[in-house]
Amino acid sequence: MKLLVIAPYIPMADRGSEELRCSEMLGILAAKHHVTLYVWSEWGQEVGEEQKRRYREIIESMGVEIRVGFIRQVLKERPYDAILIEWFHSMDLIGADIRTWQPRAKIIVDAVDVEYRRLSIKSEVSGDPADIAKAADTKRRELAAYANADFVMTVSDEERDILLKEIAELNIHSVPNIHRFSEKLPRLTDDPLMVFVGDYRVPPNVDAVQYFCREVLPLIHTQVPQAHFLIVGNAPTDEICSLVSPQITVTGYVTEVAPYLQRSRVSVAPLRFGAGMKGKVGEAVAHGIPVVTTSVGFQGMEVKHGEGIMVADSAGEFADAVLRLFRDRELCDRLRTSALRKMKERFGVEAARRRLDFIMETVASLPSPERKLSPARRLQRKSADWLERNLLWRLG
Repeated sequence: MKLLVIAPYIPMADRGSEELRCSEMLGILAAKHHVTLYVWSEWGQEVGEEQKRRYREIIESMGVEIRVGFIRQVLKERPYDAILIEWFHSMDLIGADIRTWQPRAKIIVDAVDVEYRRLSIKSEVSGDPADIAKAADTKRRELAAYANADFVMTVSDEERDILLKEIAELNIHSVPNIHRFSEKLPRLTDDPLMVFVGDYRVPPNVDAVQYFCREVLPLIHTQVPQAHFLIVGNAPTDEICSLVSPQITVTGYVTEVAPYLQRSRVSVAPLRFGAGMKGKVGEAVAHGIPVVTTSVGFQGMEVKHGEGIMVADSAGEFADAVLRLFRDRELCDRLRTSALRKMKERFGVEAARRRLDFIMETVASLPSPERKLSPARRLQRKSADWLERNLLWRLG
């Protein structure tokens, strides 16, 4: 199958969980299909030339062709069997252009996470009328994008079911975060060291770290004064950097998070709003580290509280859960053994390959979407394109 993937920028797999998932999916798809990756902008943030070269080479080594420039030109160059759009916003922008220039291509929209759900939860936390209005407007636009697609992907079965309640006729399937799991559990440290891994361009991560330092960490320090908190990950904001103290370390971007996870007794994910699956939770489990998170951080994990991951929503309960894991090695080993076994079955590379194979086979069998844009609407868009190329540009 000839597949065009449209993404915001070249994925940098070591800087965000959604970028890791995108990178892994590209590799799986390119093993069986001819994949072209179009990016709106090559880079989503400032990185050095050596890093840019490394990220590009990783994707190209999979056999993926990378394209930038004018998307309309890319759509005109060659026919595609399917077009996979990362995030619903691009469907807003170019859905009609795809239907015009690629009338036989099936459109797949990858939600990545259901954004209106994340914004709705945030509005419940903040109570801000502006947040409430933004969540409602996003829901309207997001559901319209999914309704206009031929197939929708979500990052969890939970979010698949949420969308099916809104639009029962959706063709939809989930592809969770993709992790590479340890074959055996590493030795767990006795040091009272907690770690949070995140990309701090993402507001829920900034809020989670500030909340933990303000409300949870002081409760832990009343019983374990020497407990230390590691804040690891890409693009820490000024607010995050200001938290540095003898008991708090901010590392910034690191090429490998494994050494920081393996130094830690507990991975904490005190998220108060968000959607989709949390890569930081799956990554900690993949490295054999016990996790304490909130109901938001637990979304889509498909393991039970107390059987693989500890879930606590109040500051007091969260602190108590961390303290239990500091003291009870047997509990730590039981949690991480159970979580590793169950999540490896669901969120490993082979599981993702099976899901993507199913999606591509299903998409190939769908009827041609050629009539989803009326001939009159298609003619209108082609006429506007002709005017733009041949006349309007001359008028400046």
